[in-house]
Amino acid sequence: MPGRRAGAESNLEIIDFEMPGLHGLELLHSFKARLGRVPLVDMAGSSNAELPRLAHEHGAAAMLEKPFSRQQLLQTVETALGGGRR
Repeated sequence: MPGRRAGAESNLEIIDFEMPGLHGLELLHSFKARLGRVPLVDMAGSSNAELPRLAHEHGAAAMLEKPFSRQQLLQTVETALGGGRR
């Protein structure tokens, strides 16, 4: 994965649902295949009401809508890691 050191492990991944040339569901499937049970948080800039449902159905632990605050990010990460409530 780009930007990742060889052998580095992750407890959580945050991915952008809307990237040029790659749809978020494709990226989500790719990450889930490589990372297995590592929680994935999708973020997106559109307010499409279907995105959170689609992301959840395809294995995302949570969805963040841009722009989001630092507090929203921290709460979402905590929830995705199993330590928070929504």
